[in-house]
Amino acid sequence: MSVGLNLAKSVFQVHRLDEARRPVVRRRLRLGQVLGFFVKLPGCLAGMEAFGSAHYWARKLQALLLQGRLPDTASRGQAPGHPHAQ
Repeated sequence: MSVGLNLAKSVFQVHRLDEARRPVVRRRLRLGQVLGFFVKLPGCLAGMEAFGSAHYWARKLQALLLQGRLPDTASRGQAPGHPHAQ
């Protein structure tokens, strides 16, 4: 199972995909609800954008025995329409 976490200052967006990569959950969470949401999940891969607090959240998720992943720097800015796309 994969979970995407869009990071922000106070409201986070969570997208959970099943094994067939279909969306199962789309939910907005406040800052205090994020860890509670992930505690209820079985082990999964959590991908998040490279935001200022991404390393903090990756450590928190890894402490829950989840895999927190950030995009590698080689792929950053490669999305079509991204302001820094080459």
